[in-house]
Amino acid sequence: MNNVIQKVKITFINERHTIDKYQCKMSSLFLVLIFIFVSISHGKHHAVDYDYYQSIDPLATDDSLKAQLHDLINPHDVLTYDEIWIAFKSVDKFLPGYPCSENLTFIPDVYSAYCWDTEKLTTGGECGNYKKEGDCYNREHLWPKSWFGGFDNGENAQTDLFELWPSDGYVNGLRGDLPLGDVILTSVTYNSTNQSLIGKCIEDSNSKCFEPNSNFKGDFARSYFYLATAYWNEVNIIFKRKYRILKTIQLS
Repeated sequence: MNNVIQKVKITFINERHTIDKYQCKMSSLFLVLIFIFVSISHGKHHAVDYDYYQSIDPLATDDSLKAQLHDLINPHDVLTYDEIWIAFKSVDKFLPGYPCSENLTFIPDVYSAYCWDTEKLTTGGECGNYKKEGDCYNREHLWPKSWFGGFDNGENAQTDLFELWPSDGYVNGLRGDLPLGDVILTSVTYNSTNQSLIGKCIEDSNSKCFEPNSNFKGDFARSYFYLATAYWNEVNIIFKRKYRILKTIQLS
């Protein structure tokens, strides 16, 4: 494994952790966001390279801007699926809710209020079998891998650190491939320990959605923007058929 793990942190200039109900258009979004590459080598931070974007035309919009950013961030480091467990130990200390334990090696969960030991355990660590919340955590594909045709068709997206997040195995299983979206509160069928909700979508009451905790909505939305850019024209990511995941965002 490369001793330098790079994970892109995409942040809005005026807002770091939230995005109002996922509402924004791709072309205007890219004009007000910056990409910060955080390198972690042996647990130490490296200085941000502020010249990284010198090649980007600040007047570019739409596909022209998207293409320039796509070329800039590719190729990038690729991890194996097993190496993701190791990477979680370092990069997910930047998640909202860290530190979640007096033991600073523990990492927070994105779908529940549990705090995870990063070593394999019978309970409280890597999945493993689960029957309820808190049994173990796994590697959640934020963009369900079935949406790009299965794990082996991901062209490295399936092991990208923006695609994979530490999540309670039980809640992950309940989410399945439900799209992210705002849920009608009177329709909630599951409310996790960190208030992640499953219920009817506000945008389409005939469909179910998974609404993550508000602390993670911005992170998840930025991850979708990253995936849409990094794997543009490379992976058969089903943007149009699964367009309802973020109906008000123009991903393509």
